[in-house]
Amino acid sequence: MRLRDRDWALVKPFNGLEYFAYDPAWRIDAEWQTLSPPVSMEVPNVAGELKTVLVEHRAVFEIAGQQVELLPMSVSATEVFFVFRDRSSGKETYGAGRFLKVPVSVDGKISLDFNFAYSPPCAFTPFATCPLPPPENWLPFAVTAGEKKP
Repeated sequence: MRLRDRDWALVKPFNGLEYFAYDPAWRIDAEWQTLSPPVSMEVPNVAGELKTVLVEHRAVFEIAGQQVELLPMSVSATEVFFVFRDRSSGKETYGAGRFLKVPVSVDGKISLDFNFAYSPPCAFTPFATCPLPPPENWLPFAVTAGEKKP
């Protein structure tokens, strides 16, 4: 059971959001690779429930000579949705990870602009149910771009 508190804002006023300064270096063009066969993953949310996600693509890019990849949690006709965690998680950014929505792939490339990474709703309220980043989307470096920890 989850309780709803309609008066929460009276005791916890919202003070706005903080962001890292925009850095063009965090706008990364990645290869949009098709996975054959697709990968089926069980993605947990903050409530411990599992959701099966069918992943048909991955974004592959390089940072400081290291090749990394991100798996999307969903792909629509207009956007791709990623959930990721990095070395800034829990320190400068929300501990469970952040969300990133980007336009769909064009000519086998996808633009990942981490300057627009944002905290999920569960960073602000215990009443939200957010997906957690799968281990495949735990980046081995700090993404000092986008929204900071609330």
